[in-house]
Amino acid sequence: MSIEDRAPAWLVALHDGGEPEIAEQLRFNLRGMLAGWRQWPRAMDFLDPESPNHAWKALMTRLYRQQMGNVLPPAPARVLDLACGSGRMLAPLLAAGYAVTGIDATRPSLEAAARHAPGARLIWGDVADVGQLVDERFDAVVALELLCYVPDPRGVLAQLPALMEPGAPLVLSVEAWPGAFLADPHGLDGAAVQRALTRHELVEPDVRHVRCYTAGDLELLLEGAGFVDIRIAGTHYVLDGPLAALADPDRLDGGPYDEGLLALEESLATDATLAGLPRAWIATARSR
Repeated sequence: MSIEDRAPAWLVALHDGGEPEIAEQLRFNLRGMLAGWRQWPRAMDFLDPESPNHAWKALMTRLYRQQMGNVLPPAPARVLDLACGSGRMLAPLLAAGYAVTGIDATRPSLEAAARHAPGARLIWGDVADVGQLVDERFDAVVALELLCYVPDPRGVLAQLPALMEPGAPLVLSVEAWPGAFLADPHGLDGAAVQRALTRHELVEPDVRHVRCYTAGDLELLLEGAGFVDIRIAGTHYVLDGPLAALADPDRLDGGPYDEGLLALEESLATDATLAGLPRAWIATARSR
């Protein structure tokens, strides 16, 4: 499956090592991703069974799919995956019979997705231009770990209703405040810590620039874009979250140990004290 090249000039230049004038958030996050692919390609390509991250990331993806429940319409519904990465959702959806389209700004990620989800339509481009990148309407949209990394999340969301069938579901996740800060303070110096506390942003130059959300922030964002039936739940408490020390990645077995971690996630999400400290929020909503 070929990758449709719809990348703007600044995105091509960034991949070629250039210095385009773009928003800091885009520059830091994309440079961080590209550096990861250059330095640790096997770790980044975590759908490969030989990747050192394969079992851990597979369990996280399973957690996402479990929390999505029966929100997606049955196959062969058309699903748009924004920031599809290396195909963590494209591959299982494709295997289940869905017609899937993935958009991502990182070319190496899409090249991996082409290997893992060869039947998907893949587009290299900027999700900020999603309304110009696709010319069809979808039965569902997935946007995991996206809105916290883009400069204009409202602009992205505002384009989606026109691309969705009436009543189509949207499933998204974002980094949560303060859980994401508690889970990964690594690399934040004194000034960055103050920025995190005052603006809920985790910033490391050329590595990451993450906007964290409270559940209330996320609900307002979705309401402002016209979505209804909004439901928000915490996720990733143990798996990559503030309580990651409770899990041992070396013990993942695809069986009882993994099941135990998923059960622990569920318990933490319903605990009166800890429920407000997820690493991320997962939200579902519907277009009007």
